[in-house]
Amino acid sequence: MFEFLNFFGEFLYRIWQGFGAWRYIFSTKYRRKVHEKWHNKPRSEIIFDCFGGIIGIVLTLAIVVTVVVLIVNQGKVDALG
Repeated sequence: MFEFLNFFGEFLYRIWQGFGAWRYIFSTKYRRKVHEKWHNKPRSEIIFDCFGGIIGIVLTLAIVVTVVVLIVNQGKVDALG
């Protein structure tokens, strides 16, 4: 049970990072703020933040595509179309 909760917490954290990464991509003001925060961090932490943001973007895209497909197909899942 603990492993599931740990996995679920990590999953939610990555989604949260994905929203932050999308904000970083589209907001110049937020990007400047992040660059100022990164100025005093070690490079390894910056790389970890970037990697987490990429994972988060992939997860948010997968969730959005899944929801759109389910809405368009009205809940019908057919692998052969």
